[in-house]
Amino acid sequence: MLKIFARDQSSTVQATDVEVPSSTGHPAITNGTYSLALGNTRQQSSGCLAMNNESIAWACTDGRSLKIGISTSSANTLVSLGMLGSSNQSMYGQQVPEVAPTELHPAVGTDSTGHKPLYSFKTTYNRTVLLPTAQLRQADGASGPTVDVDGTVIQSNDKPWKCFFNETIIQGFIYAPQNSTILAPANTSDSSQMPRFPYILRLSEERFPNGTLPYCERMTMSDNGELVPEGSSKQHLSFVEPTFLLVEANGYSTSSSRHRRQQLSATNSCRCEWICKHSNW
Repeated sequence: MLKIFARDQSSTVQATDVEVPSSTGHPAITNGTYSLALGNTRQQSSGCLAMNNESIAWACTDGRSLKIGISTSSANTLVSLGMLGSSNQSMYGQQVPEVAPTELHPAVGTDSTGHKPLYSFKTTYNRTVLLPTAQLRQADGASGPTVDVDGTVIQSNDKPWKCFFNETIIQGFIYAPQNSTILAPANTSDSSQMPRFPYILRLSEERFPNGTLPYCERMTMSDNGELVPEGSSKQHLSFVEPTFLLVEANGYSTSSSRHRRQQLSATNSCRCEWICKHSNW
């Protein structure tokens, strides 16, 4: 059963969304900490969840900004993601991905969109979403109307649900800017005084109906602005029964085999995707 398919449901980003140079070179990427405009969600699906009234627990944030860091360790280039600046206000919706330094690889060939990225990365992180009390199924099966509260500040004594999708896959492809030139970090900065990330980033998150079940926990916003667990039992969310598709693996079952191995891949997943770029490029 499929739920909440919003905006562009196709798996292909149009050619006008990402313009990349024809060169296959991999210019050095400059170390630093940058701001990144996440923009609006290009794909959103809660297909990994079985219950319609639980599908809101998988929400894709719109219009947020985050921090992206590029660094080096030994011979590796690393990328990290996190919250932009410090804030003492918690907001409803998907929380900004917190991704520990992960190896950034020079990309080879084209990606699934048919474009040629410069770099890519892939890892997992523990994804969280904050929801108003009425928007998640209660023990008696009742739920309130779904209202768009993404980005709304949580007030003192509110009792939001905090939903955890641990081991969510997060993947990024970094492309050259639209003018086909690798720009130096822009001088214009946002309120956190960080330079803008001088590349285009296609960022996606995906959670399959396997592994540890996602769950939600009731929280209370204290008077000092901290979210405190109420201590009640966790509400586990229901996965759909996975639908599998035979796909061709890259390796051979044995060195003498003439046939590639076949493997099963789940096709019903929860997914978000964004194209991150600055409008004045």
